[in-house]
Amino acid sequence: MNMKTKSLILGFLSVLAMTFVSSCQDEENFVKAEGVSISPAKVTLTAGDQTELTATVTPGDATSKYFKWESSNAKVASVDNFGRVIALTPGSTTITVKTDDGDFTAQSEVTVNPRPVESVSLDRTELTVYESEIGTLVATVNPDGASDKTVTWTSEDKYVATVDKAGVVTGVSTGETVITVTTNDGGKTASCKVKVEARVPTKPEQLDLWKSDNAGYRPIIGGDAAVDKGWLTYKDGVVRWTENTTGKPRTETIEFSTGSKFTITQIGPDDFKGTWTLYSKLFDPNKTLGKGNTTADKTTVTVGNPLNGETLTDAAGAEHVNNVGIKGLYLDSTLDACVEIDYKNKTAKVGLFFDRRKAQSLNGGKFCVYLPEGSGGNSWGNYNFVPKDFSETNYDWLWFTAKDAFKTLKYQYFGEGQKTSNGKYYICGISIANATSADNTTISGSYDVVYQANYNGSNSESIYFAR
Repeated sequence: MNMKTKSLILGFLSVLAMTFVSSCQDEENFVKAEGVSISPAKVTLTAGDQTELTATVTPGDATSKYFKWESSNAKVASVDNFGRVIALTPGSTTITVKTDDGDFTAQSEVTVNPRPVESVSLDRTELTVYESEIGTLVATVNPDGASDKTVTWTSEDKYVATVDKAGVVTGVSTGETVITVTTNDGGKTASCKVKVEARVPTKPEQLDLWKSDNAGYRPIIGGDAAVDKGWLTYKDGVVRWTENTTGKPRTETIEFSTGSKFTITQIGPDDFKGTWTLYSKLFDPNKTLGKGNTTADKTTVTVGNPLNGETLTDAAGAEHVNNVGIKGLYLDSTLDACVEIDYKNKTAKVGLFFDRRKAQSLNGGKFCVYLPEGSGGNSWGNYNFVPKDFSETNYDWLWFTAKDAFKTLKYQYFGEGQKTSNGKYYICGISIANATSADNTTISGSYDVVYQANYNGSNSESIYFAR
């Protein structure tokens, strides 16, 4: 072994000896941790805020002061390696600190309260839209870090404009309304004034419309000249009509030099009220009405308010409202009826309501029911004047069609008759039976009066009301 090699070996052994001595000295000087505490032990924050927790190891001269931090619900509040806590969403969580030496722990309870809404604003305070077109309002809830930024939208007049949950405004009819946004937290509000205008079409139109008795309008290319026909007027590209309070349907037309033509018929259920004459063949064998049997009977009736005014569903699932009542057919009774108007297809009909669920109470302790006079076919014969089995629901409607500018209500039986809802009978008239009480089990098995659908013995005349 040469001298150089000996020197290297001696040097290595010297370093190893020094390291061993140093290690022994470190072990002798190492102070173990005996516990840890955290401050503060309880913290209340508002969402978006942050704070710093302080961990202290005991004894104070413990050699290792490394920690691990953890949140039991990091969605409520997070914590980093230095004990900094950031409040995120309302709720509660536990922050735990653990010593690296000895796994000692301490905890701090953190409560996060919602950050309240301070205000809400809209991106505009005025908005103009056309009918059936949309505009969008954008709401900003402040502060940006508010916990609950949900809002609700309302329209002061939904017949002028509506608004959905996303702030989309839809024009309904001309006029002005106010759209308001309200925060669910704190009820803060902001509003926008909305004006709805009519968009005038670009081409001439030939219009023939049915409308209700309410006032209304329709844009049209009508030129510069104003037109005044009393309840129907034109000005600045818009035809307007007033509310119909005459108690009768009405029709009016305006023709324009532009090639446009506008015809409107206003009609509603109340326009059928008033005095009518029923034309039918009458069977009055007991002379309850003082007439006896007659081939060509004319009975004056009054259409007014219904007795019960029920809303009911027929066998096909369609809903009908008994919105009028007919008096004069039988003593002081009222026959409820349903006026239905199809404004799109321009048709009107009246359904007489047959009801076997219970008998109607009359003066003098009497009772009666209105029932369909049933026939085995849509000609004459195989009659059932007081059928118990005409409907599964024990009620039905006989429909009369409005004709002759609403001056006639006609039911054509012969060859075209309407079947009862269960299909067992063709309805050939209106049958009225007595009862001894309201209970339908006391209804007589025979009729007292029948209005049959062959006025003056004519199949084509059938049965109809006229005024």
